[in-house]
Amino acid sequence: MLKYRITVAAVACAALLAGAGLAQAATPEGEQLFLDTARHVSPSLWWQADEGLLDVGYAMCEVFDSRGVSPEVLGKVIEFGTEGGFTEPETRNLMGAATRGLCPQHGDALMIAFDQMVAGG
Repeated sequence: MLKYRITVAAVACAALLAGAGLAQAATPEGEQLFLDTARHVSPSLWWQADEGLLDVGYAMCEVFDSRGVSPEVLGKVIEFGTEGGFTEPETRNLMGAATRGLCPQHGDALMIAFDQMVAGG
């Protein structure tokens, strides 16, 4: 079941891409930062394999690379994450962890988009 939800979430994020290229690979340190951050905030993710979490994180980065970072995009990623079996807090956490370790170029935009979601705009 745990492997299934990671696969579904990664495939769902990939569905948003419509043929976009792969996100650039992070350094091993960046990947470890992603994993540590995700698991620190959501201890339930300790039961997920590193490779599966990295697949989901990179899929999120690919979405941000191809679609940008906006409240609408975040809403879709959250929708796909929850349909894939993650909770909404886990999905939000994975997005934040991804922009911390795997695709930090999207970190500021992610915080702005989250703020806009909360503000309703």
